[in-house]
Amino acid sequence: MNAATGHIARRHDLDSLRAVAMLLGIVLHGVLAFIPATPWAVQDARPSEGFALLMALIHGFRMPLFFLVSGFFTAMLWRKRGLQKLVTHRCMRILVPLVIGLITIVPATWVVIIGASVAGGTKRLQADGGEAGLPATIWITAAIGDVAGLESQLAAGVDVDAWDPVTGATPLAIAVWHDQQQAVEFLLEHGADVNQPCRDKSTALIAAAFFGRDEIAKTLLAHGARVDARNERGDNAAEVTYVNWSITQQIARLVHVELDQAQLAAGRLEIRSMLKQAGDTSMTEEGTRKDRTNAGAILWALILGAMMFPFFQHLWFLWFLCLLVAAFCIYAL
Repeated sequence: MNAATGHIARRHDLDSLRAVAMLLGIVLHGVLAFIPATPWAVQDARPSEGFALLMALIHGFRMPLFFLVSGFFTAMLWRKRGLQKLVTHRCMRILVPLVIGLITIVPATWVVIIGASVAGGTKRLQADGGEAGLPATIWITAAIGDVAGLESQLAAGVDVDAWDPVTGATPLAIAVWHDQQQAVEFLLEHGADVNQPCRDKSTALIAAAFFGRDEIAKTLLAHGARVDARNERGDNAAEVTYVNWSITQQIARLVHVELDQAQLAAGRLEIRSMLKQAGDTSMTEEGTRKDRTNAGAILWALILGAMMFPFFQHLWFLWFLCLLVAAFCIYAL
């Protein structure tokens, strides 16, 4: 159907509902700074899981509502003006803003993200315990390898396996990230559980394997680290050693870890040998899981990589709307 069918009254009630959802967006983006382990530009020093629930409630209401209302108005516009006018209207209202955003907002966002990662990082933490006034925590002392500070924290009754409210990692895992061998040994000698998972179910051994910390991996295995432990994505220590350099860099920047590609590769190679000797049998010689075919592993890697890379950043919903309008046009023909 390409012809218009006449006048259709505007639904001001739906306009009002959409406006309320837009206002809720201000609340949603405001609470992101208070949610633990969220990759957001601003992080409050006192995060709470309660804000994560609030964000989920708002987001779960807003986005389906936006798409539903957009679909309703798309159908209304089609009935009122015809398919050709609909396509022109949606290109001007959705596709053009998306293209403009891709050449302005998205590159600017990447500049901010990369700049913040470079300006932050471990240098801030390694300057004698950090900036003046930076509160001493067991996670910061683990990151900078301050054994005396760790001893003071434990003497004060701090839980040696407590999760960092921001990253969700244990002190042991954070010490592993930053290659703090002495801190790792100290924590293990003072009661840290070598198999204690972080919030994402990763263990210290998985972290050591991912970042190529071969000496630390040897220490962890000597203290009984399990080679079959898996994170929430289903990967064990051996499998994370095959994550490519690009994704590894992205994750390293998020947790302010500096890596050398050659050292990473050498460390991971040594760790694979250790894990095999420790009884890991999950990987083939080619570096794929035995429960997957090579073709399946390649396809899975491509899908995962495409899902993880934020090509559209916060403009993803415009891209989704473009796809939905295209599907609607096929239906309307």
